[in-house]
Amino acid sequence: AVLPLVESFVESLRHERRLSIHTARAYQHDLAAFLSFAEETLGRPPGPSDVDTMLVRRWIASLHGDNQASTIARKLSSLRSFGAWLVRRGYAEDNPAKLVATPKRRQGLPRFLDVDEAFNVLEADPASDPAVSGGQPPSAPDLSRRKGARKAAAAARDRALVEVLYASG
Repeated sequence: AVLPLVESFVESLRHERRLSIHTARAYQHDLAAFLSFAEETLGRPPGPSDVDTMLVRRWIASLHGDNQASTIARKLSSLRSFGAWLVRRGYAEDNPAKLVATPKRRQGLPRFLDVDEAFNVLEADPASDPAVSGGQPPSAPDLSRRKGARKAAAAARDRALVEVLYASG
């Protein structure tokens, strides 16, 4: 029976790896869900030798309808950790979960500037920002004409770059 091994595994998480009680409880919940699926699939309580890569893949496939990829990845991670623990303790020869690919997380689309935000960026005066101007206002007496001309040219260049980037999408 695997259930006593799960309990020993959860105890080792708490005492050896010093994981929080909440993390250990999440591992236990994930493993209980897998064992329930395995028992339903096999028609009897599974033993350590009954768990193979195909059973793990079927479980992961069954999770896809109701769970996000990050949740499925966490559940698979719990099963991998348990499998590795079984191998280290000599209860299993191989970890069947290590060969199962982690589902890819969806990446959202980047947020873009609306027209008003783009105009605000274009109209921003970097010389009025103390972080950009080195803490000195642009009219400080120690600024030479040459320095002012360079700053004006750099500001025009930066504005042109931002306009090109915005116009090209």
